[in-house]
Amino acid sequence: MCDHRDSMPRFCRRGFTLVELLVVISIIGILMGLTLPAVQQAREAARRLQCQNNLRQLGLALHSYHDQHGTFPMGSSSDRSPGWGYAAFLLPQLEQGNIYSALDFAQSDCCAAIRSQQQTHTLDAQSRGFEFLICPSDPYGLEVLSDGTPGAHPCGNVTPGNYLGVSGDRDFAYQGTTKGNGTFFSRSSTRVEAIRDGASHTIVIGERGLPRDLIWGWLICGGTEYEQYLGTAM
Repeated sequence: MCDHRDSMPRFCRRGFTLVELLVVISIIGILMGLTLPAVQQAREAARRLQCQNNLRQLGLALHSYHDQHGTFPMGSSSDRSPGWGYAAFLLPQLEQGNIYSALDFAQSDCCAAIRSQQQTHTLDAQSRGFEFLICPSDPYGLEVLSDGTPGAHPCGNVTPGNYLGVSGDRDFAYQGTTKGNGTFFSRSSTRVEAIRDGASHTIVIGERGLPRDLIWGWLICGGTEYEQYLGTAM
């Protein structure tokens, strides 16, 4: 505004009109509309990179296990669920030796062993959300399947993972992949030499997708198909 009572000339200032304010708000809205998708794409690219790093870390751990034991870890310690999964045997190679030492592998029923640990408030691997077993793109990646959920094995509180071992190229329709022709299946002891196409040309671990029921992907302790490993035809 101008003060005309003053004899000295001064610069006049005026406020924004309603039209100008609406134009500014519209421009800001357009800029945000252009920026937000780019931000979301950048975040998803970062999550995808983290998933790739997880798979790379698991691959290195598998080779380290093979160098030490002469075979890859078994897909499941039992041909009848529940059994210890490949991720349980791989914990020392993933710098989780203290948790590995707390697991009772002498207990064939891993669910009973895990529940006992949880009830006595001792260290257990089943309810922990290991970042290297969970893809950040999974919106349910850190959710816990509570003890007693219908349709679940009695393994206490369970945090599923995303990376299951590949048992082969056959769909056994819930009948158990104990005779899979892949790398991981019940009581498997696969050697690198047995992978005909070579380890660098063979899928040994695959993502389980993003199921909302949290029933699948029990990599430490659980059943067989869909929980600890999967077939490429499924």
